[in-house]
Amino acid sequence: MDWNRRWAKENWVSTVSWHRAWWKNLENILDFAIKKGIPYVSAWALSSDNFKKRSKVEILWIFWLLTAYKQIISQEIYNKIKVKFIWDIAWLPKSIQSVISKIEDETQNNTGLTFLCAFNYWWKDEIVRWIKKFIQEWWDVSLLDEDSFTKYLDFWEFPPCDVIVRTWWDIRHSWYSLYNSSYSEYYFSDKRWPDFSLDDVEKVLEFYNNSKRNFWK
Repeated sequence: MDWNRRWAKENWVSTVSWHRAWWKNLENILDFAIKKGIPYVSAWALSSDNFKKRSKVEILWIFWLLTAYKQIISQEIYNKIKVKFIWDIAWLPKSIQSVISKIEDETQNNTGLTFLCAFNYWWKDEIVRWIKKFIQEWWDVSLLDEDSFTKYLDFWEFPPCDVIVRTWWDIRHSWYSLYNSSYSEYYFSDKRWPDFSLDDVEKVLEFYNNSKRNFWK
């Protein structure tokens, strides 16, 4: 969901407002996905690299969005989506860890769709953490295969990505869920994320439905 800050500068929007615009657009798309019967939606909200390099003010506003989630999100939508965070817990403050755990607990029985929020996520970091987990639990390399490898990844319990959308024409994957995207279709939009409308989502679905997916057969 790229180019939020550039959108804010061009529209003379404050940090508070563009974070709200970022979230409101995501909320509209989640509502749209529920109505379309789409079972999974994921979004890369913050990478580990972002977390280390963005200003403290911006990170604090993102944390505020989490802590104020019930005042921001439509209660109707919140009661429909199951939220799962894909993340590295070690880098986040304890207070934010508690908020995230509470959101997951409150939504675990919702059945509208599963929303995977990649928060403080980074593929390279995921691989390092995977290696550490494997060494701690197994040690025996002969036991390693594709199935055992997958179970240590952050997205292990969810199906592979069908289509990955990137806003504002950056033609690269940036390591998003890389192991899970072997057969993914990629869609690149010329819209900045706050301007990415439901009409654009329809275009993504049309693109995906017209894709010839033979899974290398």
